[in-house]
Amino acid sequence: MWNETCPILAEVRAWLKDPQLEEMGRKYWKRRSYLFHGFVRQSDLSEPEKPANPIRRFVVSPQLFNLIRAGLLNPNIDELPTDYVKGLDFKIVKTHLNGFADYNKSDWIYKQSALNEKRKQALTSIKIPNIDRHLPNKPSQQEQKLIREMFEASIDGETYNPEKWGEFYKPRGF
Repeated sequence: MWNETCPILAEVRAWLKDPQLEEMGRKYWKRRSYLFHGFVRQSDLSEPEKPANPIRRFVVSPQLFNLIRAGLLNPNIDELPTDYVKGLDFKIVKTHLNGFADYNKSDWIYKQSALNEKRKQALTSIKIPNIDRHLPNKPSQQEQKLIREMFEASIDGETYNPEKWGEFYKPRGF
């Protein structure tokens, strides 16, 4: 994340190559992901209450990122897919392949799709936070030491200790 090698992921990477440690390696491996902002035009997901801000933040897998990127860099598209008037929608299609999520059927819809007035107004009236603010701060030396400590405790089967680590880290929902 900070253009540095993570010592924990370096250790876990070796586990993924060892059949006896591979399952534990999958437990600790952090998959690469990307952040995007955008609108949801249509969804099969039900939301009891739609948020006031229609601009959503998406965490995207490398597979989806590469499909999105291919469209953005496609020299055969006359207009940028992100253009407010002549832009394109991106349709996410999730299937399963060998027990894993597969997004290969996702693609740009090659038909111009202008933003309606409500969405244009949202872009000007809602302050869209810089996506960088969603990234954590780089841990200090002391925090890196605590991360290593928590990692080793977790490997040993210990549960999270709020007295020991609570000042620096709290699990989601804790």
